[in-house]
Amino acid sequence: MEENTIYSSIMRDDIKSFISFTEREGFDENIKLKREIFPFSWNGFTLLELCCYYGSDDCFKFLRTKFNSKITYTCLCFSFLSGRPEIMNKCLKSIKPDQSCMKWAIISHNIDFVEFLMNEHHIGIKLEYCCRYNNLQAFFVYLDQTNDIDNCFMFSPSFGIQDLCQYLLSKGANILNSTKPVYKLVGSYTNEDIIDERSVVGYDITQTNNNEWTALHCAAQYDHKDIAEFHVTNGADVNFKDNFGRTVLYYAAFWNSLETAKFLLAHGLKLAENKAVLNVAVERNSKEMIEFLLSKGVSINSKNEFKKTSIIIAAEYNFINALKLLVLNGADVNSTDEDGETALHYASLRNHKDIVEFLLLNGAKINIVNNFGDTALHYAAF
Repeated sequence: MEENTIYSSIMRDDIKSFISFTEREGFDENIKLKREIFPFSWNGFTLLELCCYYGSDDCFKFLRTKFNSKITYTCLCFSFLSGRPEIMNKCLKSIKPDQSCMKWAIISHNIDFVEFLMNEHHIGIKLEYCCRYNNLQAFFVYLDQTNDIDNCFMFSPSFGIQDLCQYLLSKGANILNSTKPVYKLVGSYTNEDIIDERSVVGYDITQTNNNEWTALHCAAQYDHKDIAEFHVTNGADVNFKDNFGRTVLYYAAFWNSLETAKFLLAHGLKLAENKAVLNVAVERNSKEMIEFLLSKGVSINSKNEFKKTSIIIAAEYNFINALKLLVLNGADVNSTDEDGETALHYASLRNHKDIVEFLLLNGAKINIVNNFGDTALHYAAF
């Protein structure tokens, strides 16, 4: 956060400097701020919302008194994060809390706020939030209040505490009774002591979500080779495609899950049905994955849905090392996309000088005309 700004005054709750900023000519009390350190917002946050975010009591009171700044829903949510009782009480007088407030209370790790929302406003705890924000105390409050052993077991591996998982199993946890998708549990966690006969008895290995993702897709996302092996051993189809026509290898390449990719190719995955997988690895600039796929004979000039080859993607994103690998392995430097544009077109348009020089040294043609009548030289002149 920049020093000597109105925002740093709010962050420190420095009311003296804050007032001095508001007295300057041209001050706009309705200004909104967007910064990377804040939660995502399309429009940014008001000064009063930032007071709630930082728990700046004095600045909050001043804005309410001097400008009658409006208390918003975001103000209420942020008040549960910063935990300033006076700000929170003011916000609660204007707006009724809901599940999002519970989310921020869980993020704050203030169990008093969590129980307040549960007991006074009858807002339930979401186990997803407990796991995402590593709030084990809120997780236990949920368990104590609901005795929901099955769903608690579903989420318990995310804490990385084997004894917790074993405890829930000893109390009769059965993932088949859970209201949550079993594929997510079995695919996302690596502990084989948890993914055992007791925890997955009767488990449907082909279970999918709305996008036709199986546990094998999740294992590929997190590079959990052992979990992938568990599923393949029990009959999972390594060539199964989701609703987007993507196989497990596509996601392994996207997430640079090299060990899982090696396992899949060694156990029946058909490389010919994964034509765009190299494109994905290049998009992610995953050197090890690119080298591995090339060593297995993946089609080097295959095109993605936009008819771009891997060499075009490397040139577009200025991935010089990936580009060199592709050229070294015989990629067509003059391949074109759906608009008739080559790697040289993209490199010239984006002023990637090193890419342009390398392409020209390796046979790129400067006179290829795209569908709009332009050569790479036209783009270079822009």
